[in-house]
Amino acid sequence: MKSTYLVTPNFPPDICGIGDYSNFLYQNLENNNFDTHVITFSDNINPNDKIHCIKTTDKRSIGAWLRCLKSPKEVNTIIIQYEPYSFSKIGIPLYLIYIFSILKIKGYKISIMFHEVATRLYIANLKKIIISLLQLSVAYFLTAISSVRTTSTSFNAKQLRPFKFTLLPIPSNFSKKNLQANVNDKIVIGCFANRVDSFFAKVIDQILERNMGIVYLIGKQNKANDEVWSNHHFYNNEKLFLTGTLSSAEIENVFDELTIFIHMEKIDVAGRGGASLKNGTLAAALNWGLPVITSKGDMTDENFLQHQQNIFFVKDSFSVNDWTDAIQYVSEKDDLKNQMKQNAAEFYQNNLSWATITKKYVSLFADV
Repeated sequence: MKSTYLVTPNFPPDICGIGDYSNFLYQNLENNNFDTHVITFSDNINPNDKIHCIKTTDKRSIGAWLRCLKSPKEVNTIIIQYEPYSFSKIGIPLYLIYIFSILKIKGYKISIMFHEVATRLYIANLKKIIISLLQLSVAYFLTAISSVRTTSTSFNAKQLRPFKFTLLPIPSNFSKKNLQANVNDKIVIGCFANRVDSFFAKVIDQILERNMGIVYLIGKQNKANDEVWSNHHFYNNEKLFLTGTLSSAEIENVFDELTIFIHMEKIDVAGRGGASLKNGTLAAALNWGLPVITSKGDMTDENFLQHQQNIFFVKDSFSVNDWTDAIQYVSEKDDLKNQMKQNAAEFYQNNLSWATITKKYVSLFADV
């Protein structure tokens, strides 16, 4: 079997969303007897001889890349796990055009997985417009030279018209080990702490004021919101649990306790943003079969995320009352809540589970 290479800017033990995704993907492909290697940027040598580390100072050196690769005849394809700011601090990885042009000329087949394409062009800021245009130039080039084109969201595909893409949503990096249904008769609401800014702090306040249940703020908070949390008395409320930084196993234990999940995604006045299939935390909540309350915007693919079926969309994403009303409505409607639980779990298994995504990868990339 020919070898397939995953290119990711980060990889464990470094902490990064795309690195974690690439690690899960690597493990699942290997477990399916799909010969897989990884190329990543790190100054440390990985003990696994299939994890090839290019020093950060050498990532623009074609020689460094070629030393990681087998000959073109022995390589099935090289799959770029792409997000502009992961490959470049300023979000413009122009060096990838040079690297992959040379590899293409040498006979390697290139493929692409877009986690993100570019900053939106609508921003009325000349600097950001220039950055966006350069990002789109890199993305269009990598798309044009790729044999197989995939993306985590349909929105990414719209940015790169007229090219066609296969959708590969992002699974959860957390594993549900407790297969028994949560029979907790209390309302236990969870959300990730780093999303709780001044707006969502007001939502948390209303949940607590209405005595709807206890709330877990999961994971490490954003330090920029420390004053907000202090002003809202989050640090001394017996119905509010601040977990702080947790291991994956500890996060999984918290998810086992939850009965509702708030996926705090904002949209702007033009409806840009909202819940999308590129978010692993949303996938985790669906994996646990939790009723999810969130916002809908142009990032939301309603062919997959369907209101009151596997998810619940807030009517007015700018209204604190509407967020709180939606949470209360779902928590009190047992029939709706139970149906959403069942649908969410089934949706995850059929569309977002690592088993499903791995099968799609193997099918798409078996013989490029």
